[in-house]
Amino acid sequence: MSRISILKFILLCLLILVGLKIVGSLFFKVETIPDVKRVISSKPKEERALTSNQLNLNLIKKNLRLQMNPIIELDFKTKAEILELRKQYVRKHPELLKGNYIPSESVFGQIIDGKPWWGMLGIYFYGNGKQSIEGLLEESRFIANPFLLIGISEANAWRDHSPPEDPKPYSPELLELTWSFEGIATLNIEYDVKNYFETIGRLGRYDTEGRKLVIVNYNARDFGYEYMYIDPERSKNIVSHIAPGQPLRIVQFIHLGQSCGYPGGCNNQSPDQPETGFELTNSPASLDIKLWKSAPENVDKIEDVHVSIGFSFPSYSMNEETMDEEANGNTLVTQDTVYRNTQLGFEMTFPAGWYIPSTNERDPHAWDCPTYHCPTAIEIMNVTEGVKDFNTYLEQRQSNGGKPEVLDHVVSGARVIREFNPAAGETESWNYGYLIFFEAQKKVFFVGFHTTDVEKLFFPSFKLLEAAHP
Repeated sequence: MSRISILKFILLCLLILVGLKIVGSLFFKVETIPDVKRVISSKPKEERALTSNQLNLNLIKKNLRLQMNPIIELDFKTKAEILELRKQYVRKHPELLKGNYIPSESVFGQIIDGKPWWGMLGIYFYGNGKQSIEGLLEESRFIANPFLLIGISEANAWRDHSPPEDPKPYSPELLELTWSFEGIATLNIEYDVKNYFETIGRLGRYDTEGRKLVIVNYNARDFGYEYMYIDPERSKNIVSHIAPGQPLRIVQFIHLGQSCGYPGGCNNQSPDQPETGFELTNSPASLDIKLWKSAPENVDKIEDVHVSIGFSFPSYSMNEETMDEEANGNTLVTQDTVYRNTQLGFEMTFPAGWYIPSTNERDPHAWDCPTYHCPTAIEIMNVTEGVKDFNTYLEQRQSNGGKPEVLDHVVSGARVIREFNPAAGETESWNYGYLIFFEAQKKVFFVGFHTTDVEKLFFPSFKLLEAAHP
C-alpha cells in the first residue's frame, strides 16, 4: 500500500469516529455526577441554575410557620399526576413564591409513569422485594413538603423476619417548619428522633449505622440552591461527613431505581451520596446548614439561606429519685472526663453527657442517658486470664467459623480484634465485641458496644495505667 493510500485510510477512520461520536450524542444521554471535591476552585465560574423556581424570602418580616403535610400514597400514578400534586402543595403558600412554579426537570424529570415507590412499611419492616412498596410513600415526606428545603431520613432499610401483625413505622418525626427573615432568610426545623433511636436500639438495629441520619436536599435543588455546607461552629453534637472547608454540590433527584427489589423497579431518590450522612453524638443536637445558589468562593461566604435543624432526643421525663435509681450509681459528667480504673488497670476519657462509674468496678458500664437500657452504652472487662495471645485467639476464631477483623492503630500500643454479633438483638448482648491486646504488657481487655462509634469516641484515649504494667 502506498504512503498516500495509508494517509487516506487514516483520514477515513477519523471521519468515521467523529461521525459515531456525533450520532451517539444524539441518541444517548448520560448524566455525569461531578466529583464534589473538585467542583469548587479558588475562583469558581458562575453556573446557571438548573431551575427557574425562586423563593420570595426577603418579604418575610415575621415568623411564618408552615403546615406540615402528611405522607401520602403515589404508587402506580402517572408522572403528570405526581407533579400536579406537588404544585398543589406549593400553591398553599403563594407568598413564598417569586413567579410561577414548575417542578424542576433536573429533580423530577426522570419519574416514570405507573411505577411504585418504597413504602414506609417496606423501609422499616419488609426490606427490598415485593413487599418493599407496602405502606404510604416514604418519599412523600419531602415531595408533599416542598418548602422543607433540607429534610432528614433514616440511613437504611430493614427486614424484620417476624414483623408485628399491625406494623407502624417509627421514622424521625417532623415537628416544626418555620421561615423567618432577619438579614438572612432562615428555615427553622425541628425533628423528634427519640422514638426512632429508642426503637432501633431496642430491636438491635444499630449495627454499623449507630445514630446516623441522612440529609435529603432535593427540595433545595428544586428551588435553585446548588451548594450546601454544614457549619461546624454553629452545629452542636454533630459529626458531619462533609469535607471540612468544602461546600457540597447538591445533586439529588428522583429516577427509576432497582434498590426496592420490586419487579420492574421503583421511583426513588438518587444518588447515594455519603457526604449527606451525619451522626448525633449527644443531646441536645442541632444541624446548621448554609445554602447557596452558585458556587461560593469559600465556606465563609454569607449564605443565601440558612437552615437550622434541632433534634429532640432522648427527652427523659424522670424525677431526680428515678434518675439516681436508673443510673445505678453512675455519675453524670458535664465535661470531658478521664475515668481511671486501678483495679482493672486502664484509663479512658468520657465525653460530656455520659453517666460513668464512680468506683473501681470489676465490670464497669457507662451510658449516655440516665437509664441502664440506654441504646448507647459501653462495657469494659479485663479478660487477660481467659484469653490466649493475639495470634492464637485469632486462629481459633477463624477455625470456628468466626469473622474477626483485625484493627491496627486504633488503640495506641495495642492490637484490636473486632467481631460483629448478628444475634445481638435476640440475646440482648453487644452488637460489637472488641478485644484489645497489649501484647508487650500481656494484658487483654474486652469492650462491648452497639456501634463502631466506640472506635472514635473512646479508643483514642484508651490506655494502660502505669501501675498495671509488669
